[in-house]
Amino acid sequence: MKRLLSITALALVIALSLAFTGCSGAQKDASANFQGSWKMTNVAGATEDDIAAMEAFGISVVLDLNEDKTAVLDMMGEEISGTWEAKSSTELTLTIEGSSATGKLNGEELTIAVDGEEMTFQKVSAEEAAKIKEDAASMEGILSDEGDDATSADSGVTYDASFTPVTVVDDDMWTIDVVAKKSDEWGGSGYVVDVNNKSDKPIYVTVPSDACSVNGKMVDFWGGEVVLPGKLAEGAFFYADSDDVASVSEMTNVEMVIEVWDNDTYETLASYDVTLN
Repeated sequence: MKRLLSITALALVIALSLAFTGCSGAQKDASANFQGSWKMTNVAGATEDDIAAMEAFGISVVLDLNEDKTAVLDMMGEEISGTWEAKSSTELTLTIEGSSATGKLNGEELTIAVDGEEMTFQKVSAEEAAKIKEDAASMEGILSDEGDDATSADSGVTYDASFTPVTVVDDDMWTIDVVAKKSDEWGGSGYVVDVNNKSDKPIYVTVPSDACSVNGKMVDFWGGEVVLPGKLAEGAFFYADSDDVASVSEMTNVEMVIEVWDNDTYETLASYDVTLN
């Protein structure tokens, strides 16, 4: 999903930033070659499977090149307006928010390049374009509803206000702080951890499931966080299931081990014994 989201973000950034360059030499009769609706079928770095997955989730980009030389870029219902002009039978200039780009036509495909990154569009009928936009708007509504549900679920989170944050380690390599104790909306109880990776390698911070106890009872803990070099990761959650610890109030007299691994080789770089209440 991360890859899917990064591809979508790339398409949006390309469309919105539009650090474009223009062309010269117009042919009035060439406008008909470009007029109509164009559906994005590829973007730099995406595979066919990526594009298919985007379409399945209703993630779409449609470019309308209107007869009056106005242009509308529709991204999941979000519209950006601009203008366009045919420069030849196979080239056009697209201008949006004051910046311009060159598009090149090859048969039924229109390719727009931005700083070496390309988006490819295929011509579709007005009816198909309308259906794509309708489906995208419907999916956006579904995703919005799911987001509302997640927000409502957050009301099930319970924090232990009496918990005092603990610094596990703070050296030249990394800082690990246990900043809160809570139960989440699914009943897991545990600790919120912030990690500042000062090293030059990606690390994975985790709690071995067989190295933790709560009130003298061995308990499996879950959770882990990848932190890139020079980055801060906030909100990692190391927790026990509700079958083992019924509530945050029962998460006391905790003994655990926090390990730092090399995320590339899985070598254990450091191990810290931690006692928490």
